[in-house]
Amino acid sequence: MAEVKRSDLCTELIAAEAKERAKTRKAAGLPVEDESPAMAAIEDDASKRRNVLQEALELDKDMQIATQTLCSLH
Repeated sequence: MAEVKRSDLCTELIAAEAKERAKTRKAAGLPVEDESPAMAAIEDDASKRRNVLQEALELDKDMQIATQTLCSLH
């Protein structure tokens, strides 16, 4: 879980740096570069990881409830 949080933080940092570069270029009168395909892929991967982890957490909770229910029946 810590690795995913670290990865998400890295993704957020990369995105923030890209926004800052765009802001600086715009202020200097230079053309703003489009978001790179690599950056879009990184953000997409991070989103997919978050979704998979969320689903895993929900399944784990369901499993714990089922286990508790079964244990209480015996």
